[in-house]
Amino acid sequence: MKLILNLSEGFSQKTALALGMFDGLHLGHRAVLAAAQCLADENALLPGAFSFSSHPLSLLDDGGEKKLLLPAAEKAWALKKAGMGLAVLPRFSEELKNIAAEDFIALLCENYGAKAFAAGEDHRFGRGGKGDAALLRRLSGQMGFALQIVPELSRGGERLSSSAIRGLLQGGDLERANALLGQPYALWGRVVPGQRLARTLGFPTANLRLRDDKLLPKFGVYAGFAVLGRARFPAVCNVGLRPSVPSAPPATEAHLIGFSGDAYGSCVKLELLAFLRPELKFDGLEALQAQVLRDLAAARAFLAEKAQK
Repeated sequence: MKLILNLSEGFSQKTALALGMFDGLHLGHRAVLAAAQCLADENALLPGAFSFSSHPLSLLDDGGEKKLLLPAAEKAWALKKAGMGLAVLPRFSEELKNIAAEDFIALLCENYGAKAFAAGEDHRFGRGGKGDAALLRRLSGQMGFALQIVPELSRGGERLSSSAIRGLLQGGDLERANALLGQPYALWGRVVPGQRLARTLGFPTANLRLRDDKLLPKFGVYAGFAVLGRARFPAVCNVGLRPSVPSAPPATEAHLIGFSGDAYGSCVKLELLAFLRPELKFDGLEALQAQVLRDLAAARAFLAEKAQK
């Protein structure tokens, strides 16, 4: 897959571009990507996606960097896995903020060979969000590109949206968040040295360094799986401030059940499947060790039950 991060960099092949923020790449996003793939197949084009590596609200709201379900590197990987041959992921800038909707589409046609577009019915683009599905339909007739508008989708009566998923994750409702995503919410990070407290308790953990712009779910303990290389291990994950460890910064760590060895420097993907409990403060290491044993038992029971379904 060709990855373009600079808006000024062009692309010579003719493409069918999916338009959207694609944060989380939930089921609705994947429907738009599938529509782009169909347009590409029908018109002998390369399927691709145009999105952003930073959230537009970081600039529009002037409230600092917004946390993402899928930071740029994860989004690029997900788009490649979804079959896209091109991913254009510039940062949202003043230039993009102020470009007229018609000029934005013309830019995509000129710079990235776009001969077809796919977008969700609710997609907005261009200065002031004036670009919408109606404008795309009009421009399709004027400029001669193929177009597929994907209707808004819902699951279980709930509208598919990245905002809804963020709220569910931060509220601890992992089950509903994963249902809208169509896959487990994942945390990616490189294993770095930690305080080694868990090792002294007999439960060594992989301490992960995540990107600063990654959205963390509700602080607490989770059951899930850890993907390390080609291996996948059941895992108990802790996300948060670790209130029993004085002055500890927020951390993400996981105990990989059945793993032994040195994972320092390795990249680990944590797939979160169940929220087990919120963070607790313990009076001493003995109480903490007893709770870790209960967490391990709860995680094993959940994962065993899930495997039987």
